[in-house]
Amino acid sequence: MAQPIIARTSAISVASFSSRGNWCSIFAAEKVEREQAEQARREAEEKARQEQLAAWKAEQEERAKRQAEEAAARAVEQERQRVAAQEAAQAAAEKKRAESKRRREKVHAEITAALIAATGATQDHANEIVAALTDGRIPHVAVNY
Repeated sequence: MAQPIIARTSAISVASFSSRGNWCSIFAAEKVEREQAEQARREAEEKARQEQLAAWKAEQEERAKRQAEEAAARAVEQERQRVAAQEAAQAAAEKKRAESKRRREKVHAEITAALIAATGATQDHANEIVAALTDGRIPHVAVNY
């Protein structure tokens, strides 16, 4: 008669893993595999975290470098504009002085010509009178330019 299937399976199972050492070694091997897999996962996570950190640091360094370059460019541009404004102000002041000098010379020439025509004074005397007028040595008289 044939043995029931359950009895045969039990006999095979018990026969194959009858020794206690086989069970322990199987559990130990599985435990080692789990630990190795867990260690590999942790190492992969740590590596990914380190790579993210390195990428973030590189981005921060690049941003800082770019900001420093932009600040330097702004400083150079501001200095260039300051120098240009200063040169423009100096040119305007020089132009104003030159115009003022030409106006004074014209007024002095007109006063000198009027003195010569009105009094018959010589050129030298008329120039001395104009100098006295402009220096304020003659009271109650002013020259308007």
